Amino acid sequence: MIYQPDWPNFVKWLDDWQTLLAAGIAVPFAAGAIIIPTWIEGERTKRRFIAARATMPMHLSAAVGYARDAGMAIAACRTENGTNNEAIGAFEQPPIPAGLIDGLERLIEATKNKRVIRRLARMIGEIQVLDSRMSAISNSEDNGGYLDSMIIDAGLVHAQVDSMFEFARGETRTIVRRLPWQLLRTALNIMRIREGRYSSVIEMIDRFDARDRDPEHVARTISSRLIRRRFNRARAYIQAKLLHDLK
Repeated sequence: MIYQPDWPNFVKWLDDWQTLLAAGIAVPFAAGAIIIPTWIEGERTKRRFIAARATMPMHLSAAVGYARDAGMAIAACRTENGTNNEAIGAFEQPPIPAGLIDGLERLIEATKNKRVIRRLARMIGEIQVLDSRMSAISNSEDNGGYLDSMIIDAGLVHAQVDSMFEFARGETRTIVRRLPWQLLRTALNIMRIREGRYSSVIEMIDRFDARDRDPEHVARTISSRLIRRRFNRARAYIQAKLLHDLK
């Protein structure tokens, strides 16, 4: 007996279930349309991170060199009892290495590690603030206190970089959450900022370390206080001069 397909019933069955069948076929394609681009973007992100991490030691080396040069240039303007006006007059500001900020920003874009992102973002901020403060360097009314805070700023950038080298070389998967004071001390020692001529800097660090304060937070606090004090003094001077001219 030859089998005869029941086409009328099959067509009716197909008509009754066509919506479900269409959905069954469409769902895998829709899932693929989502999963495949997501996978491709994930692979692209991984490659960007690998590429960025490969260049990270180079950018960090540039940043640490800048911090060292800045710290030593600022330190030359300091004496044991105040400021060296002759050195301030001849001060040559170290430039931010070409491409450094852009390179650090690309590192931020290429990683999802929140600690690394936070540290890099703070580093970029510290470098830009330090550069701005050095461009306005002048005789300090605070007996060298303004220079001391800039020396600490330079040391902080150096310490921030030092805290990331092991991560950059792939030796660790993350970095320390809080910057150790010892890294800042080591950075200043490399800059030859030690007891004696720079006792005030060392004493300031020891004082805040004893209070168990965050080095990054302390540096920002010191800088903002001194900048605000300078601004208030400049404003008072301008006001006094205007009053004198009006008399």
